[in-house]
Formats: sequence, structure tokens, C-alpha cells
Amino acid sequence: NIAKDLASVGEIRARILANPKINSLNFTIDVVNGIAYLSGISSNEEEINLVTNIAKQARFVKEVFNYIKINPDKR
Repeated sequence: NIAKDLASVGEIRARILANPKINSLNFTIDVVNGIAYLSGISSNEEEINLVTNIAKQARFVKEVFNYIKINPDKR
């Protein structure tokens, strides 16, 4: 399971980095036993949806828990 979890984390990170609409530095991804845990700060709801969908499409991910918050400060 550890190898599959590491492969999932790598796949999710690569897809997030490749997407110009996502600021990849704002997110943390952990995968444990096929469950992806997403956390971080997003600038809007669209970015949260993009990250969540990327995690759901990862090869060995069965379930996704989203702990991403929206930053209300628009500076």
C-alpha cells in the first residue's frame, strides 16, 4: 500500500503543478491506504474543485477528504 500511496501523491502533485489555474504551493496532499487528504488555502471555489477533481482521478485513490479553506482576504 505504501508504494501505491506514494504513486498517488506523485500523480496528484504533478497534475496540480501542470495546471496554471492552481497555485500548487498552497496545498498539501497526503494519501494513506488509498484515501487522499487535501489541505491548504485556496483563492476561490474553482481552485478547490480543480484540486479535488484531480485527486479523485488519481489511479489508486478510493476516497478524498477535502480540508481546503478559502482565503477571504483578496489583497
